[in-house]
Amino acid sequence: MSRVCAHIASALSLWKVRESESEAILALSDAGILPKEFADKIKGMPAFRNRIIHDYLPNEFDALKLFETLQNLDDFKAFSKYILSWLEKD
Repeated sequence: MSRVCAHIASALSLWKVRESESEAILALSDAGILPKEFADKIKGMPAFRNRIIHDYLPNEFDALKLFETLQNLDDFKAFSKYILSWLEKD
């Protein structure tokens, strides 16, 4: 989700300079592509992804929390609907 936001933010010049992927999510909210409440909810995903992928803070990694998070994919489904809705408008 964060990479999609980054690509859209770049393509639409929503960034003055390339910022963090969290900022890309918020930029899509500012542009009306994502609802603000939803963007605020998912803006932490890039940091969470980085912790998993790059094994940051291994002593703080909680496998159970990751497993529980992955049991609910509603945010991914909602994100897809918001992006598809935006694409259909253009």
